[in-house]
Amino acid sequence: ECASILENMRQLPDAARLYERGEAMEKAAAVYIQCKDFSSAAPLMKKVKSAKLHGQYAKAKEAVKDYKAAITAYEAAKNMDAVVRIYLDHLDNPELAFAIVRSTASANAAQMVASYCRAKGNWSGAIEFLLMAKRGDEAFDLAERHDEMAIYADAIKDNGSGSEYVKIAKHYET
Repeated sequence: ECASILENMRQLPDAARLYERGEAMEKAAAVYIQCKDFSSAAPLMKKVKSAKLHGQYAKAKEAVKDYKAAITAYEAAKNMDAVVRIYLDHLDNPELAFAIVRSTASANAAQMVASYCRAKGNWSGAIEFLLMAKRGDEAFDLAERHDEMAIYADAIKDNGSGSEYVKIAKHYET
């Protein structure tokens, strides 16, 4: 009750310490994050179950450019799209991002990876991830433009529609 009163009075560091002493770890972590006391929040995050709280902690760690801690927190929050974004935008580790997208099959993350691949001129990667992002028409156009139809055909395998197979056949016909 004292911690709650202190929190209402905006005495956040004191409130957080009292929550912690009262073993209200999630509440203590939330208040520590709110007052940007990440060193005090870090040990409590192992005891926190709330995905929302892990997400808030991850955003805060990302804002201060502590990307490794942000990745760990995003993983705890089950936000793999954010993990992929950090690997691509901040840590320049596309291999890990590719592996995550292949395992999660997230359309949003696949779109991020496809954009990354396009920017780097990795057409086969862009085609693969565009297909995962359910952007088949874009993948086909890219394959046609960059003479990577074999990659496109291999990527759709037995999962393509009749019209996709017809488009591939017409491409090879011409």
